[in-house]
Amino acid sequence: MKHRDAGERRLCVGLALRGACVVTVTLLALSAFAVLFLSSSAAASPSDLVVRLEPGTSPEAVIRAVPGVRVVDSIPQINAYRVRLPEQSDPSLRIQGGSPEELPANARGLGRQKGVRSVETLISFRTAETAVSDMPADADWWLGVIGAPEVWGRPEAVLAPLVAVVDTGFDVDLLDFRGRITGARNFTNVGASTDVDDVDHHGTRVAAILAAEGGNNFGIAGVNWQVRLMPLKAGSNGTLYSFDAAKAIVHAADSGAEIINLSWGFHISPGQVPEVADALSYARAAGVLTVAAAGNIDSSEGEPAETGVMYPASDPNTLAVGSVTRELVRSPFSCFGPQLDLMAPGGGDPLGAEDDYIETLDAGGLSRPARGTSFSAPMVSGAASLLLSARPGLSPSQLTELLMSTAVDLGHEGPDSEYGAGLVDADEAFEAALTVTPKFSDVKPQTLYEEQILELARRGIVQGFLDGSFRPEERVMRQQFAKMITLTLGLHTPPIELLGDPTFADVGYHGDPYPYDFVEEAAAAGIVIGYTDGSFGPYNSVTRAQLITMVARAAGLLAAPADYQPLFPVFDQVHYPWARAAAAAGLLEGLAGVGDTYEFYAPASRGEVCALLFNLLE
Repeated sequence: MKHRDAGERRLCVGLALRGACVVTVTLLALSAFAVLFLSSSAAASPSDLVVRLEPGTSPEAVIRAVPGVRVVDSIPQINAYRVRLPEQSDPSLRIQGGSPEELPANARGLGRQKGVRSVETLISFRTAETAVSDMPADADWWLGVIGAPEVWGRPEAVLAPLVAVVDTGFDVDLLDFRGRITGARNFTNVGASTDVDDVDHHGTRVAAILAAEGGNNFGIAGVNWQVRLMPLKAGSNGTLYSFDAAKAIVHAADSGAEIINLSWGFHISPGQVPEVADALSYARAAGVLTVAAAGNIDSSEGEPAETGVMYPASDPNTLAVGSVTRELVRSPFSCFGPQLDLMAPGGGDPLGAEDDYIETLDAGGLSRPARGTSFSAPMVSGAASLLLSARPGLSPSQLTELLMSTAVDLGHEGPDSEYGAGLVDADEAFEAALTVTPKFSDVKPQTLYEEQILELARRGIVQGFLDGSFRPEERVMRQQFAKMITLTLGLHTPPIELLGDPTFADVGYHGDPYPYDFVEEAAAAGIVIGYTDGSFGPYNSVTRAQLITMVARAAGLLAAPADYQPLFPVFDQVHYPWARAAAAAGLLEGLAGVGDTYEFYAPASRGEVCALLFNLLE
C-alpha cells in the first residue's frame, strides 16, 4: 500500500446556547494543534426552534396560533419540526437558552398549544483548523489489532451492506471510494441537496477508516473495502445543527441503510436534544444499527474536564465506542462510563509515542494521521458491516451481541466502565455470525419450504425485510433471481469491472452493484440470456418455467434419458426440455404441486426459488 507524507490536525468543535444554558458538541477527532472553542450560534436564523408534536397533531394548526411563525423544515416520521420566529430587532425575541422561561413570549406561546410535546432551541457547533505538521506514515497497525484482514477474501463475505455516515460530508471523488457512493444527501440547507463537499475533512477521514479500498496503491485500507457508503452531510463550513443530524438519521433509516456511523457527540442529556433521541429510536425500530463515538475528554477554559460518555453514544439505541492506544490501554482522551460498549484503536497521547495514531485520508486524498474516538467508531461500524456481508438478516441486537460477546477483554475481568466489553474482534465476531440461523416472523415449522428458506438465509443468499418477515409467497423479479443464483454458485466477486457496454440495455451501472454486477455475472455464466429484443426485463416476475430453466442451466444438466417420463406433460418447446432434465436430475424434488396441473407460467414465489436453489446446493 502506498503512503504519502503525513500530517495531523486537531478538529474540535464547540457549541454554546446563548445565555445560562451552555452545551458542548464535538467532532471526536484529536491532534495536537487545533483549538476547541465555544461559539455563539452561527445559524442562518438564530430564531429557529425545534417543535415536537404529539402524533396526529397538524403543525399548521399549531403555528397559526402564533403570528409570524412558520415551518422551515420537518421530520414527520418523528413529529419534529424546525420553525422560525419572525425576524425582529428586539433582542428579547432571540433564543437565549433552553429552558421555557428563557424563551421569548411567542416561543412560549408555541409550547402552550395543544398537541405540542416540547419546544427547544437549535443546537449548533463550529470547527477551527490551523496548520498541519508532518508525521511518519506507519499507521496500519490497527487493522491487525481488530482482526479485519482475516475476514477479507472469505467466500462468505460477498455482499455489500449500506452504511450511512452522518458527518461533515465526503470527498466522493476519492479513488478509495469509487463505485460505492450512493444516496449522497445534504441536510444543512446550505448548497444543493446532493452537494456533500467536505470542507472540514472530518467526514472523509471517518469514511476512509470504515471503507477505503485496499490494495490499489493509493491512500489507506479501511475495514470493509466493499461496503456501500451513504454520505449524509449534517455540517457545513464548521456549523452543524442537531435538527439536521436527526433528519439525516431518519433519512438513512428510510433509505435502506443497515448501519449509521456517528463520530460526533456532546455532554448533554437526551432531553436537551429530543429530536436526536427520537431519530435514534426510529432508526432502531427500522432495524438499523447505530454506532457512535464515546467522545474525547476535554474541558472549556476554566472548567473541569467531563469524562463521561457523550451523547448520542450514551443513548440506549446506540453502540458506544471508546478508544485504545497501540498498547491496548484506554487512550487518555477517551471518554468512559457505564454506557461504554466496545473499544477500538484511536491513538495515544499526542505528546507521547509519535507513531501512536491512526492514518486516514483528508478530502483531496492526502494521508493524514489522526487521533480520537471519531476513528474508533467507524472501525466498529466496519466490523459490523463485515458480519452483514455474510449474514444480511442480522438485527441490531444480534450484531451488538456478536460484537460484544467476541470482544477481547481488557482492563478488569469482564465488562467494565473503562473498556466496556473490550476490544472489537472482527474475525471472531465474523466466525460467530456464521453460526447464526436467521429467524423470520412468517417462517415457522408449518411454513412451506421452511428448511430451504432458513438454510439459504443462513448462507447469506436470501434475506428478509426490515419488518422481520420473509414473505415466502411474494413474487421474485428477474434481477432478484440473478443475485440469488450468483450468490448460490459463488460467482459473485465484490469488485465491479466495467468492461465494454452492458450486456443488456436496460441494466446499466449507476454506482450500485445491484443489480448490474449480479446480472452481468449470471449472463457471463450463461444462466440468464434475456429477451429477443436484447433487454433483460429486470423488474419482470420470474415464471416457474424460467426459474426451472435457469437453475437447470446453472447445474449444467444434459438432456434427460430418452425413455424418461416426467410427471408433467409437454407444455412448450423452449422450457419443457429443461424442466424434464431438471426432474430427471432430482432438482424438482420437494417443489410443491409439480404434476399434470402445475402452472409453469405462473410467477415463481420466493419460497419456490429457495426450494430449487436448495436442491442445486445439495
